[in-house]
Order: sequence, then C-alpha cells, then structure tokens
Amino acid sequence: MKRISLLILILLALSAPAGANVVGVDVFLGSSWHGGQSINVGGHVIKDPKWITRPFEDYFYYAVRIRWTNIEVEWLHDKVYMGYDTADIQGFNISDGYNYVLFNKVQKWGPWEARLGAGPIIVHPEGTVNGVEIGHHGGPSWRLGGIGFQGAIAYRQEVGTGFSIIAEAKVATGVVHLTYPAPVYEVYAPTSGIHLLLGVGWDL
Repeated sequence: MKRISLLILILLALSAPAGANVVGVDVFLGSSWHGGQSINVGGHVIKDPKWITRPFEDYFYYAVRIRWTNIEVEWLHDKVYMGYDTADIQGFNISDGYNYVLFNKVQKWGPWEARLGAGPIIVHPEGTVNGVEIGHHGGPSWRLGGIGFQGAIAYRQEVGTGFSIIAEAKVATGVVHLTYPAPVYEVYAPTSGIHLLLGVGWDL
C-alpha cells in the first residue's frame, strides 16, 4: 500500500498545472513526541498511554511530500506504541503506520516556509485486545481511521541547482476511531504530537 501511495503522489506531481512555478519532491526522516490523552481500547480506558515512537525500528518514521508552487500532498508515516501492557491489552500500537495523508497550503518568506494541512488518517493497529489479535507486524489490517491536521514551519537551504536541505518542526493531531466485532468493539485513540524532521528537496 505504501508503494501505491507513493506512486499516486508522483502521478499528482506529474499532472501539476502547467502554470505552476516549481514542482518538487521532499523526503524526510525524523521523530515525534506525543501527548498522553486518554484512549479507549476494547472498552478499557487508558488514562496515561506512554506513547513511544521508535523512529528507526522496523519501518522508519518518514515523510514524503509532492509540492507544486504553494500546494502540496504529504504522506506522514508516524508511529505510536502504547508503551506498556495491561491484563486486557497486550502490545497495542498503531505502528505499521499512523499515516497522515495531508493536503497542505504553504506560505513562504525567503527560505522560511509555513504550512497548514488536513486529510485522512490511514492506520494499521496491532496487538491483542480482550484476547483477540486486531493486527500484527506486516499483517493486512490497514484501516481508514479519521481526519488529521498539521501546522508546520520549515527552513529550506538551497545546496545546488534544484536541491535543498530542509529542517522542519510540526504539530500534528488527529483522532482514530475504529469499530470491531465483539469482544473488541472499538478503538478510540486521539493523538497529538510534536514532530522534528530533517530532509532533502529536489525541484523536478
């Protein structure tokens, strides 16, 4: 699915309007730190999830962005692990991907960029809830989870014709709400986080 999504982003870039000034691709690695809003997993309220990102384990934390002038499409692959088990919940995470598909509007001031974005969240929950496995690492349990939002500021330094290095900080938030057959019933997991990314840009 990730390869299909990347292909869609590339096709969107190639079909950018002829009047666009700059069409480009940005690729990032980074990490995120999440707040501890209460979540509901299988009818069990977890008041203090200790979200862990693990950005360089298994699938990396990353972001890929296609841009044309001041409009963008961005795939942000976040990772969230609950951090501990309970008697009813083991290994719960949303970390084969907590993926934001964001449509961004950008404002630029020289090398500085600010962006606001919104779009669907595509998730891959994993773990065992009330004795039932809801997903496992590498398994086919992708779900449309909700709507996400971001606000970001970045500094872009050109390092050659068409190439740049980018440092970016962002705040992203969203609520994942999924329903399941009994005895799981639902997963309700709001997450808000601070993200720091370092990447490279290429003007096509």
